[in-house]
Amino acid sequence: MREIGVTFGLNGYAAEDWIEPIVEYWNNKYNSTFIFKVFIFGSSGHYKPMYKYGPEHYDTPIILYYDKSHFDGVQKVGNLFGKPYCLSCEMVYSKPSEHSSKCKSRCLNCSRIGPKFPCKEENFSRKCQDCCKIFNNFDCFSHHLTSGFCNNSKQCEKCGEIWRVGINIQNGRKGHVCNEKYCGRCGDFHDPKRGCYIKPLKAKQINPYRIVAFDLETMQHKISNPAKRQRIHEANFIAAKIVCPKCISTGEWKKSLKNNSCQVCGPHRTITFSQQPYSDTVTDEQIITQNPLEEFAQWILYGLPNRYDTV
Repeated sequence: MREIGVTFGLNGYAAEDWIEPIVEYWNNKYNSTFIFKVFIFGSSGHYKPMYKYGPEHYDTPIILYYDKSHFDGVQKVGNLFGKPYCLSCEMVYSKPSEHSSKCKSRCLNCSRIGPKFPCKEENFSRKCQDCCKIFNNFDCFSHHLTSGFCNNSKQCEKCGEIWRVGINIQNGRKGHVCNEKYCGRCGDFHDPKRGCYIKPLKAKQINPYRIVAFDLETMQHKISNPAKRQRIHEANFIAAKIVCPKCISTGEWKKSLKNNSCQVCGPHRTITFSQQPYSDTVTDEQIITQNPLEEFAQWILYGLPNRYDTV
């Protein structure tokens, strides 16, 4: 710290002021051994670093977590997000084999990710007879076998394209086809020069449900605030009708369910809750109670077939 002129005893140190000279000092001192780059992430949870400094090509990342005016060192940046994290793409990924093939820090031959990849060429050359890739690094060749990546990624001997096995054998596809690439826009493989199309949407199957339409008649004979002469509404009659989409489409919604019940609608097409009985109107069920609103609520919650939703 003294070598770069840091003043000791300050209440705080801004990253923008001191990270740059520290990284430059380290890279000059260890230029034959390490190349450092610093990444600082904040407590907001954003994938993009709040600050970074260092050369584009580096081999030793320094990860810091900043919160409440304090910096903490982090061994693995993935620990901050609960998933593996790519410093080059500044995003998380689930598996190295499924990370973007455009990532500049991923080796397409062995699928490892990080500042030391793609694997550097060495005095080695071997073609794998299973995946048809040519390897110029023994460690790269060994890892692609031991990790099982050889079974998941192949190289076309005609066009040289490295292709993923899993996505190329889905939905009846039988493997790689030269000049075809997967299009995330239309969800299909095609020649990029052809342009893409949007597949028609498939209608989703909607689970059966019922509709309950109801109306309340109320009285206002009870006074809630004598000083302001305010009265409360008290339900004395509630009428409800139950229908489902199938009954609506077939016209059955007009008919009583006394002799022909519906599994979705339940045993009644019409039901009423009232304080007094009546005889002029025909309904499937008539509930006489001193508290129609309470009985209605109990019926809505517990009196209908619970296999289906009510709206």
